[in-house]
Amino acid sequence: MAILLSGEFTLREGVDPVIVRTELKDVQANIATAEIEASDRGKESGRVAAARLDELIERENWLAAELELYGDPPPATMRPYEQFGPSSIDESAGGSGEDEAAGPAAAP
Repeated sequence: MAILLSGEFTLREGVDPVIVRTELKDVQANIATAEIEASDRGKESGRVAAARLDELIERENWLAAELELYGDPPPATMRPYEQFGPSSIDESAGGSGEDEAAGPAAAP
């Protein structure tokens, strides 16, 4: 028995590339706007835009994955500030983050 935990799920037959590409175009336009707004993270509006930017990038990644599943992936994008993997402090695993942040030198 396998358990799949996912926020979204689709099959190849459920992907309409025209609709997905249209939504991807809209999301990428919103990302361009949000990047400008999020550049000033010192202000509240910049922090809100940064959170919105993260959501938009997640959506862009999902739409790109749908197109790749269909067999027609979009051109690659490069976002060096994008975050991958778990946060540095993973509370769900019961860690405090201190050992992880200290690196291998902190190990006994």
